[in-house]
Amino acid sequence: MEIIHLSIELTLDLIALIIGIILIIRAKDNYPKLYWGIIATSIGIMFSWENIGWLTIVTDTPEYN
Repeated sequence: MEIIHLSIELTLDLIALIIGIILIIRAKDNYPKLYWGIIATSIGIMFSWENIGWLTIVTDTPEYN
């Protein structure tokens, strides 16, 4: 995978994380919105963690460059 591709994926994952946090904050007593916020935040955190790991592998390994 290329560094640009992983950077774009990481950006989209961080957008999902931010949207999830906004949903959680604005949910108040609307439980479906709260649950969707928790799901979006969890997905954003998980995929961000995975893409950061791949970025460290790609930037540290010479044969990927």
